[in-house]
Amino acid sequence: MTLHLLDINDCKLGFGTYQEQDFHPGIAYWDGNNYTFGELAWPKLKRCPTDMLHRYWMQPALEPLTPPLGNARHSADLIHAQLDRITQGRATDTLIAVPGHYNDEQLSLILGILQATSLEPVRLIHRSIAITYTQAKAPRILHLELQLHQLAATELHIVDRELTVKRTTTLAGQGLLALRDRLLQVINSVFIDQARFDALRSGKDEQDLADQIDKLLAQDPIFQAEYYFNCHGHTVTLTHDQLRPAYQPIIDAINRFGPGQAQCLIEDHSFKVSHFCPSDWVVDSVDSRMLFDHLSTWVELSPHNDAFTLIDTLPFDLQAEHAQVINSSATHGIPYGLSNYKAIPLKHWLTQQAPSASLDGWSLTLSSNAPELITVNGRLVSRQQKLTAGDTININGSVMTLIEISG
Repeated sequence: MTLHLLDINDCKLGFGTYQEQDFHPGIAYWDGNNYTFGELAWPKLKRCPTDMLHRYWMQPALEPLTPPLGNARHSADLIHAQLDRITQGRATDTLIAVPGHYNDEQLSLILGILQATSLEPVRLIHRSIAITYTQAKAPRILHLELQLHQLAATELHIVDRELTVKRTTTLAGQGLLALRDRLLQVINSVFIDQARFDALRSGKDEQDLADQIDKLLAQDPIFQAEYYFNCHGHTVTLTHDQLRPAYQPIIDAINRFGPGQAQCLIEDHSFKVSHFCPSDWVVDSVDSRMLFDHLSTWVELSPHNDAFTLIDTLPFDLQAEHAQVINSSATHGIPYGLSNYKAIPLKHWLTQQAPSASLDGWSLTLSSNAPELITVNGRLVSRQQKLTAGDTININGSVMTLIEISG
């Protein structure tokens, strides 16, 4: 039976295997007769706010819903119903990745709900340690996880060859929904200044603008200097600096955790929080898809664990990781490419042709929302690709043959 992963972040609930995953926000819309969950409910968020529920994954409980909406008795009912929609009744061994702010009772409730589904939990892992494990480069790491209604900041340390979760702190009001609302207010103020038009005069207009934000930010990996927003025939232009006030409360919230003395891994669901961080912070953007890339790793590293013990410590040798990077650099030359009979550093060429890609030695990595079509030796690159001298890489029709230059 193929191992699956259920990743619990209410902004982006994930379910699937290392080959195929589905993602849906933890929101529900009640139409008077039935619930609609996830992506199908997003278009109703601003138009029908009183018919929406989106806190049930944040604090799972058996207390009655406040305010009540529909036929669900409590948040556990909504969680169970959405899980049924996501999993489609598939019976499969599943690793469960949970956010660090859940207490023991909430973890027990989640496992109890899962027992009423077709899923068979095999491990329960702190999702911050799973995301951090493949990215850790410093003794102290901060995983900054944007949820719908709050920011979860998890501090991890590498001590005595172990990566360990120290604490998770949540900051209310610094979640994705609040950030979207602040962005809408900034955009609306520019509409009023440039077009003398109130773009937020109705729920439909507000939803249309919110959809534009999501699409523009997700499609622009390098955060361009200007963004264009349209509403009722009016078009306004916003710059990076004009958007900054919407992000500043999150940056101020992060600042209390001492990010200047840690490696910061920001999970912002393509909302570009890292672009507004001070230059002296060591910041990397991370995506929950990487949990699926290393799905079997968490089982292999915890042979004595079961589904009822939270994994928040894993073996990890930081010095060995550094040595591996150093040895890799020593044994392999620098990747260059031949283009029009000229040798060009591959990293520089990628910056121009595929800004969403990153290069670590000879390892090519694409972001989850990469717009470029990249092939190596005629085969499509979906996530990661090991390159070697002699490979032919094609990015949207621009072709380069790789060579190795020592020194």
